[in-house]
Parts: sequence; C-alpha cells; structure tokens
Amino acid sequence: MPNHKDCWSDGALHGLMASVRKAGTDLDKEWRLHLVVVPGKMSCSRGKMYDSIDVPREGVVSYSDDGYPSSHSAFFGAAENKMQRQVARAFIRSASHEIVHGFNQIHQEQEGGADNSIMTTTPSVADVLGTSTTGDPGIFPDNIKLTVNQNVRHHMIHFPDPVVRPGGHTFASWASGGSVPSADRFQLGSDVVTLSVTATEEHVELGEPATITWTLTNTGEEPLPAPSEVTQESTYGRLSVIDGGGGRRAISPFVVQCEASKIGTLEPGESRTASTRLFWAGDGFAFERPGRYTVEVSIDWTVEGRPLSVVAETPIYVNYPTTSLDNAAAARLLQPEVGKWVALGGGAPHLTEAVATLNEVRGLARDVPAGLAEADADGPKALRGFEGLLPEDG
Repeated sequence: MPNHKDCWSDGALHGLMASVRKAGTDLDKEWRLHLVVVPGKMSCSRGKMYDSIDVPREGVVSYSDDGYPSSHSAFFGAAENKMQRQVARAFIRSASHEIVHGFNQIHQEQEGGADNSIMTTTPSVADVLGTSTTGDPGIFPDNIKLTVNQNVRHHMIHFPDPVVRPGGHTFASWASGGSVPSADRFQLGSDVVTLSVTATEEHVELGEPATITWTLTNTGEEPLPAPSEVTQESTYGRLSVIDGGGGRRAISPFVVQCEASKIGTLEPGESRTASTRLFWAGDGFAFERPGRYTVEVSIDWTVEGRPLSVVAETPIYVNYPTTSLDNAAAARLLQPEVGKWVALGGGAPHLTEAVATLNEVRGLARDVPAGLAEADADGPKALRGFEGLLPEDG
C-alpha cells in the first residue's frame, strides 16, 4: 500500500479497487461506487475517477491535503492555497464531482459551458463566482452550489440505466466527441489555432505501444479561450484509431483527472501539449494486426454555448513480424492483462499475469533460443515501446 501522504499511482489505485470489489455483483439490482479519501498532498489532483479498466466507473479518489492553489484560479478567495480538508463546502463539491463522473456525466465546459454546478471543474466554478459578467456572481467557496445543473439532471433521469449506473457503459461513450455531434461543432481553422500530432515512431512492431504527442497552438493574433489542459485524462483530448479499411475505434482514457482543468486564455503563439502511450483500451487493442493505421486527435470544448473543435492526425504503420522471436513476442504481448498494465503506466504488481508475461518476453531478449534467426539476437523489437514500463527485474 502506498504512503497515504503521497499521491497514489494509477496502478496502486487499481490494486485497491481489485481488492475491495464485490465479486458477482448483479448490476441490474445493485449499484456500487467506491470513494477513497486519502491525505495525499498539493499537486496530487483534488480528485479523479481511476477505475474504467475492468468494470467501468466503480472507483474515485479524493485527496484531502490537495487543495486550491492560486495558480489554478485567481478567484479562490478565502480558500486560496488552503487544503481541501480546511474548506468543507469546496471539499464536498469536489468529491461529489468525482462521484457524478461515476454516474457517467461529463464536464459542463464541454456541454453547456462553465457554470456554478457540480460538474463544472473547481477552477471554472471559482472563475464563474469571481466575475460579474458570467450571470452568476458570488464568492468562492461560500456561494458554491452543491447541485448538478439541468443538463446533468436530465441525463441522470432519462438516460438508459446501463449508461448511468456505475459498472455500465464506458465513460462518456454517450458523448462521443462531447454531447454535440461533430457536424454541429465549429471547426477552427489554422488562422486561429493549429493542432499538430506526431508519433515517436511512425513504424511500430506488432505488440508495441506507440507514443503519440499532440500540441494545440494559438496561431492567430488574438487571445483564444481554450482548455488549460488537452490531455486524454482531462477529457478535452479525444483519440481515435482508424484502420486501413476505414474502421474507427475510439480510445477511452483509463483515468479521468480533470480538477485542474478549465477554459482559460491561450495567448498568441502559446501552446498546450499532451501525450499518451497508445496500446489498449477496455474494448481491445489499438493496433491488433499489421498494416496501415491513422491516429486522429480532436480537442473539443465549448465557449459561451458555442461548441468548438480542432482535429489532426498522424499515420502509424504496424510492421509484420519478420523473425520468429518477434512473432512469439507479439503473441504474448497482445494479451488484455498486458494492455491493462500499459494503461496503468506499469507499477501494478497485482496484475500477476502481466508481470509474468512481460518477464517472459524480457527473458526471450536475454536468452534467444537456439535455432532462431541471427536477426533475433537483439531480442524482440516490440520491447522498445515498453521502455520504463517493465516490471522490476528480479
């Protein structure tokens, strides 16, 4: 178990979830959502939904000793630079935000726009309360509303049961690019903003994770209202993989970590950058077979009720295994337990099958079996994408 006064890794949180989950729960009759509260510290993130990997949306965490740094908003008022446990009303709102994520609800910055409600992120709530031009002026934290708005209330009442209940549909599957169809989003041009997408390696091996990086840049002459974070975890960055036949697969993030996100100001020439190791999502692998793929990234947000979007892509080619060792490694690495290990960023010793498989493949790299081609001497090439992710040796 990690130090309770430190930030918990995704692997440690998932290990906790695996240890407390009630086996055999009948989701048609019983709703179960786990909220873990630990001290942590500043910079842990006030909270996040960390469990979307086996049964979606069953686990959220809140850090009592993270809080309200002035760098997140200029309008935290009496709560500025205090810890959550010192500001009860704001702490309750933040924890409730994560719980309502567990009911499959998205940020209001991506739906109707930031407001004083539970599903707007904490910095945006402070900004709404701190200005007189938003229609809802007040003081943070005393005027925080501990309610969801009409958008979220409508969703929770009228969406089908499996969409809302913890353990049902994958997070934000109903939203698919936000709650607004892509055809209704205003596509920003390069005279205003650009999005560049690159892959560390355009050619990857079968069974190798691909590192994808994207950068949003204000290429216009005026400040632009834009997300303060463009990561997958903030839910502003959305990834899809398109195979050679045109089949599209949305790649959902395992963790939703959004409490520092808001619609801020992107100055001319300023950029926001994010990256991910693309390998596996709950419904399968990003690259299941050799061939040509396209990775598409979109950044979607709403400003004053107007849905905005910018989209870009990069090619990926998955090599056919050319040696028996690479073929054997791919067969072992394309296993869901290994996929979970990568999604968690490693450090998940409770995934014993993944640990055993990765150690086996690493063993192949050290001891190439007799009779394999000389080209195999350096070991499986797919291990390149696991740099920094392999279990501790031993």
